[in-house]
Amino acid sequence: MKEQYEEIQEMMKEVNIQSRFNKAILIITEFLVREKGQVKFLIVENATNNYREFLKIGQPFQISLEGCDNTIYGNQYINMLSRVWHDEVHLNNKYNFTYYSETEVCRKQTIEIAKWLSNKDEYLEYLLDIVDILEIEIIEQYKHYITTGMYVENQYEFTFNKYKERTMK
Repeated sequence: MKEQYEEIQEMMKEVNIQSRFNKAILIITEFLVREKGQVKFLIVENATNNYREFLKIGQPFQISLEGCDNTIYGNQYINMLSRVWHDEVHLNNKYNFTYYSETEVCRKQTIEIAKWLSNKDEYLEYLLDIVDILEIEIIEQYKHYITTGMYVENQYEFTFNKYKERTMK
């Protein structure tokens, strides 16, 4: 009986983690649509990784569909808005693509979404979840790329598993 109770408790914990993760993703999605939905971008087969190419004033962001199949957003358009937001922070701050720059981009994105959340009381309880997700999406995926030379194949699985590890500590 005690074992069954502990098993049910563990399942409930897992369901709660999944629920908080999903709610945080929905909040980020709402932010992206409301705050970044007007940004112009161009979907291209091979988006440039050259920082100087990003600096062409007046040109839409070039975003690749590569790696959009298994994102946390479950929708290519929302994933594109996430990428545009990320690149926009790089550009506006003249950041290159180093570990330091990625941590600064993550910090600035965290501040931006926290400001947006500041007058949305119903969402504030998810702020730490959102911060964890942004850190995993930006910094942990960057670390993965640097150590393996490959992008994360299944971003949803990668992000959720890292989030779960952090949450269960």
